[in-house]
Amino acid sequence: MSLEQEVQKAVGELLDRLRTSIESELTRTIKASQVERSGASKLLAGVRRLDAGTTLIAILDSLGELIAALSGRAALLVVEEEGKIRPWRLVGFSPEISDVTSLTLTDADLSSLKDVIIKRQACLLSSADRRNTNSRGFSFAEVPEDRHALVVPVVIGDDVMVLVYADDVSAALPQPEPSWSEAVELLARYAGRRLEGLTVGRALASIGESTANK
Repeated sequence: MSLEQEVQKAVGELLDRLRTSIESELTRTIKASQVERSGASKLLAGVRRLDAGTTLIAILDSLGELIAALSGRAALLVVEEEGKIRPWRLVGFSPEISDVTSLTLTDADLSSLKDVIIKRQACLLSSADRRNTNSRGFSFAEVPEDRHALVVPVVIGDDVMVLVYADDVSAALPQPEPSWSEAVELLARYAGRRLEGLTVGRALASIGESTANK
């Protein structure tokens, strides 16, 4: 083989390697873009579903189902007068704890939840999270070390009225970072704005009726 042929062969092999590398990178980029579009579509569908709710219960029911669909399990807890926290709905949990009325929160549960209320920040129950960490978990939801859980405060007006819990314990495989956490937080916060708007709308309607009757 002549020198020219050897050079041509080497150049051809280099171009083949570059072509393979570029094709592989393009494939990864396309797949990532498809995943992002799919996630955005699911999120938009969730927002539209929350918009369709016309009562507090309907919106909270939808929120629980949407979050469970994203993460695997969800729990909604309502914050009542004087700061009392009451479990309201569980979605995706085993039948043994499906009866939310029989669920009793421990002192450790209440301490963790009240901390979220005070800080008004989403709390990821994982030491890997850089924003806010809490490794204790909750008595009603065991979370293995390779899984994640999230608690998001739902603010209505100036008060935290609902707490949203989500985890990926039921997922087929553990994830190094919870890809669902940002979507869950966004839906929970949007639900708060939706409920706030519903409350304001009813208050305005009541004022209008009172004025009309004078």
